[in-house]
Amino acid sequence: NLLALMAEASASELNFEHLANICQQDVGLSFKLLRFINHASASHSQPISSLKHAMIYMGEAELKKFIALLALANLQGDAPTELVRQSLVRARFCDALANHVKLTKNPPSSFLTGLFSNVHLIVEQPQDELLAQLPLLTEVKLALLKREGQFGYFLELTEALEQADWPLTDDLLQSLPEGAELAPMYLEAVAWAESILRQV
Repeated sequence: NLLALMAEASASELNFEHLANICQQDVGLSFKLLRFINHASASHSQPISSLKHAMIYMGEAELKKFIALLALANLQGDAPTELVRQSLVRARFCDALANHVKLTKNPPSSFLTGLFSNVHLIVEQPQDELLAQLPLLTEVKLALLKREGQFGYFLELTEALEQADWPLTDDLLQSLPEGAELAPMYLEAVAWAESILRQV
């Protein structure tokens, strides 16, 4: 189920029928999906009660993010929560950077880059060996392994902020369009990560 979920998260087109079948085979997965949607849509007049309804309501890009979150949660095991929290913050912040430069949201490759940046530490495997087994886009793998490409740039900027490396942050900022408010974006990512940790 885990590899199947990750493959769906990184695909350009989501196979709703295949995904529904995966979820229907796992009661816990179905429950988490419905709980996540209902939490995210508190203003929705009617609670969402079916998988199909949930998937349609979320839309492809958001659903792929949720699938990836579940995959990471399943991998966590006994790994420190801090590693998972950092991965969530990176995912949200990389996604915000992608939105700022108007990158495509489907598949959510920036989000996936941040989310899986610590996966090798979580499962305690060499990163190159682990990524060879995972069905992620080549661009995402290059970003994770070598910090290459647009996604690699987002991840490098995120890491510079984490480490309070202000000279590197300022240098990397030169490549972003004007108007990027990094502090509010990062604080929002931290708050979002905390809310996700309470749900998944």
